[in-house]
Amino acid sequence: MKILVLCAILAYSARGGIVTADDHTGCEVTDAAIAELEELKTLVDQLTTLVETIIGGSIPEPGPFVIINPVLTVTWKEAKLTWTPPQGVIGYTATLITPEGVQPVVRLSPFTESFTTTDITVGEEYTVKITPIKGDGPGETFISEVFVPVCPMICTFEYRPQCGTDGTTYSNPCALEIAQCEGSDETLELAYEGPCVFADCSAALTNGKTTSGKYILQPAGAPAPFEAVCDMVTDGGGWTVILVRDSTGGNFYRDMADYVAGFGDLDGSHWLGLENLYLLNKQGNVEMLIQVTDQSGTSDVSTYSNFRINNADTDYTLETVAGFKGGAGNALFYNKGASFSARDMDNDGSVRNCAEELVGGWWYRGGMCSRSNPLGEYRTRAEFENEKGIFWAPFRGKTHSLSYISMKIRDPTA
Repeated sequence: MKILVLCAILAYSARGGIVTADDHTGCEVTDAAIAELEELKTLVDQLTTLVETIIGGSIPEPGPFVIINPVLTVTWKEAKLTWTPPQGVIGYTATLITPEGVQPVVRLSPFTESFTTTDITVGEEYTVKITPIKGDGPGETFISEVFVPVCPMICTFEYRPQCGTDGTTYSNPCALEIAQCEGSDETLELAYEGPCVFADCSAALTNGKTTSGKYILQPAGAPAPFEAVCDMVTDGGGWTVILVRDSTGGNFYRDMADYVAGFGDLDGSHWLGLENLYLLNKQGNVEMLIQVTDQSGTSDVSTYSNFRINNADTDYTLETVAGFKGGAGNALFYNKGASFSARDMDNDGSVRNCAEELVGGWWYRGGMCSRSNPLGEYRTRAEFENEKGIFWAPFRGKTHSLSYISMKIRDPTA
């Protein structure tokens, strides 16, 4: 009976009406099969009438099988199309049309509700095509409007610093995006939120920072970052400035706590602090560069290939000072092994109070106190009372007040 009814349906479909035989299908249809088909048609009509009565109108014809409520969002580096899936979908195909032509078709699962591509370039035209798939084949293809990615043009004044992998601090995420979009370095990404922080100036140089100036540093073990000046020019750069004494003056005759913490103006005379110096050279062997200038403007340098101090428990003992070179002379050899002294912390091991007598703080030791006094009183005349000013004895003796002196350290392996 089922075969006969099927033949009747095929014949009916082929001829557009009820027949008893059909040359196209090869079916022989009996009167009984036709009767079954008419009965089935009557049941369908009755069911249709019942449904229309329930819904209060005609049964709507099925609409096109297409994605619902498509929304396209475009940035300079990404295009994303989202949609509501049509009922009965079993998958999708997605295609990006580029200036070079159609990209390979991407097949998506029936649970997907978006398609994202990053294969776009600023200034080029693109189109996205999405075709839903149902049981009997593909539905209607959605084709987006042509879109052209552009760089962000305007940023808010929000200050939410972003550190890029280029070592630059950008004022907010938008500023970083503009740099990413407009820059030639395609590898620029967000390193982390906040100002760029480096272990030391050598690390900053390694990360491509070649401009001298202030940087945020945080050596290993440092509880918090601090600001310091980096010299990226002298002898290849990478120097962290520990001390500057120049015509900006400033009071350097201080208690021990100030020498530990550091003080002064990074734009002029300043001392970075014993604790920061310890943290910086705790990471490994450091070179030291001393630059001196006398009152006539004559300059010279002293360098040490190995400089190291100990921690606060030892009052920052000068443990190592070796590998001297330079025309300014070796003024630090005498200080090796000494703890740091200040006017309220006499560690010089002599009957003298060197910090008070030399009006400063340093690694003073024994009756001679020191052959250098970088933290002494700043004076503007060459000759002065013995051991009362800034001196580097091998360079101009203890009675010549230097107009300039600086101390800088760097990692020699960077």
